[in-house]
Amino acid sequence: MTVARGELGPSPSPPTAPGSRLPHPRTPLVGREGELRRLAALMATEACITVVGPGGVGKTRLALELAHSHLDAFADGAVFVELAPLRHPGGVVSLVAQMCGVRGPGNPLDALVDYLRARQQLLVVDNCEHVIEEARALGDELLRWCPQLVLLHTSREPTGMAAGVRVPARSS
Repeated sequence: MTVARGELGPSPSPPTAPGSRLPHPRTPLVGREGELRRLAALMATEACITVVGPGGVGKTRLALELAHSHLDAFADGAVFVELAPLRHPGGVVSLVAQMCGVRGPGNPLDALVDYLRARQQLLVVDNCEHVIEEARALGDELLRWCPQLVLLHTSREPTGMAAGVRVPARSS
């Protein structure tokens, strides 16, 4: 992926709504305090964390709990992006941009990078496994250009990101 810099053209419209876009879990998280502490410690030092484990072990629930409990660490909030509905890998960038509220003409990657570059935000990207290559490429590109962004991925397999820490999720 490439991101063009300094080209003239229309700038993307600002996001439609500022702040956080995280679903609220309906039940409390029980018995995962150790994993949450480990993830919270990593979040303080790492730009990318991937929670890895088989389906049904609670990766998404763990990521959401972490995001909600650490919202105050991100001046620009958090955004949750669910990749499971995607049927082909070509839609990852557009879906992430859409969920961040970025719309406009031109390349969605450029618009997303321009939007996130100066933001202190948590981006939770859920269910990366079936679009792993594009999720990894997007993550690498965002981390390259957006120094205050923190990525939290969930996946059934490691993303293979150049930067980042893999954290296995354990069933409770």
